[in-house]
Amino acid sequence: MVRRRLGGGFTGGPVAGFSMVEVALGILLLGIAVLPLFTLFRQGTTGTVQTRDEVVAYGLAADVLHLARGLPFDDPLLAPGQREVPALAQVAGSATDPRFGRSLAVTEGQATGDRVPYRYKVLVARVAWESGGVARAIRLTGLVFRGKP
Repeated sequence: MVRRRLGGGFTGGPVAGFSMVEVALGILLLGIAVLPLFTLFRQGTTGTVQTRDEVVAYGLAADVLHLARGLPFDDPLLAPGQREVPALAQVAGSATDPRFGRSLAVTEGQATGDRVPYRYKVLVARVAWESGGVARAIRLTGLVFRGKP
């Protein structure tokens, strides 16, 4: 068998290179090796989104508690019960993600005995959202108090 070399001469020796079958097998093996990497990237992205959502949720819950702690003890928002908390004022053009719902539960605590000079309320800020088709929620707890009259 005679093959033409790049140098322009003829020779009866073998020509260096890969056959089509070798190239196809190489591509197949490379694809099998790279496929788990794409799965890893997708799972990493999903984990990053979940972490970001949790950080945002804890920030929103902290905002609700900061708002509640800044109110007078007898403010209607701090009346015992559970209520939805509307979105706080927007700062510097930022928008609150509408997937996050915030609520505040207030329970008035009863101190035992007359020796305790305080009245207090336990605040539980709850933020709920849906991520990847899964309902998720976090809670942060706080306390407001004042001296007894």
